[in-house]
Amino acid sequence: MPSKPYKVTSLERGLAVLQTLGSADRPLRNRDVVASTGLPKATVSRLTNTLAAMGYLRRTDQGSYVPGHLSARSGRSMLAGLDLAQHAPRFQAFFEETGGIAVLEAMIGRTMVPVFRWSAAASTLLSQGTGEVSDDEQVPSRHCREFFYGDKTSVTGEFARQLSEKGWCYWWDVAASELSASTAVRFEHVGDFVLTLHVPQPEAPSEARLARVGLHLCQSARYIAQQ
Repeated sequence: MPSKPYKVTSLERGLAVLQTLGSADRPLRNRDVVASTGLPKATVSRLTNTLAAMGYLRRTDQGSYVPGHLSARSGRSMLAGLDLAQHAPRFQAFFEETGGIAVLEAMIGRTMVPVFRWSAAASTLLSQGTGEVSDDEQVPSRHCREFFYGDKTSVTGEFARQLSEKGWCYWWDVAASELSASTAVRFEHVGDFVLTLHVPQPEAPSEARLARVGLHLCQSARYIAQQ
């Protein structure tokens, strides 16, 4: 008779709390975690206090909780294990043709945060979850992420049209003279990301220019997701 798998209940509960906080789109109070996990209030209070003391959670001035620095470090270790630098040669033709860069982004809270960057000069694992990221810098990656991994109905207008027709979307920042194009990348057993190409673009991009950038984007996304 096969033995029954032994579960460590306290560990299971702690991980449930971390998962709830990690996937939240805002800081959560203990009562929010209780509602999400179904765990007793006293248990959640002990777990959040312990995880915060260890650095896996951080308590805000308002008494809510967000993932802490050790959670971010775990994310960096996971990304380092993907060996993303090996994909640099895949972007070489894009670099030579456009002078642009490629960035892998992850959603932290409601913000798209760059976690890895490829350029002609170097491949760099970025500091996860640090620094301010403006709404302008999240266009169009935030819309792309919501379309593929979130609530599709929240993406409307031109971005929804682009994503439905092309499977990727773009944004021309006139002030910055930059064209950004994004599409989804899913790493099996790891999670969902967005790949964004940033290209110097002082004037409105032509259809031919958009087609070339889109081709580089989609081919690169398929390639790195399959490795």
